[in-house]
Amino acid sequence: MERLREAAHAGHAEAAHHIAMLLTTEPTETDSWDFAMAYVGRAAKAGHARAQRTLAFLAGDTDVTAALGARHGFAAGHLESAA
Repeated sequence: MERLREAAHAGHAEAAHHIAMLLTTEPTETDSWDFAMAYVGRAAKAGHARAQRTLAFLAGDTDVTAALGARHGFAAGHLESAA
C-alpha cells in the first residue's frame, strides 16, 4: 500500500484511484471514506476518467456524468480551469 501511496502522491492517477477503491472497503481505517474521497479527487484532478465520473455521480451532476460517459474524461488540469 505504501508504494501505491507514493505513486499517488507523485501524480499517478491510477494509483490514487486504486487506493480510493481499497479504502472504501477498509474496516480498520476510521476515516476511510474521507481518505477515499481525497484520493478519488486526486485521481480525478490528474485526469482519471472513472474517478471523474464517480465524483460527478456523487455530486448529482447528471450533465457532467453523461458527458464523461461519452468520452474518456477531462484532461488533467481541465477541472481547475473550469472552476
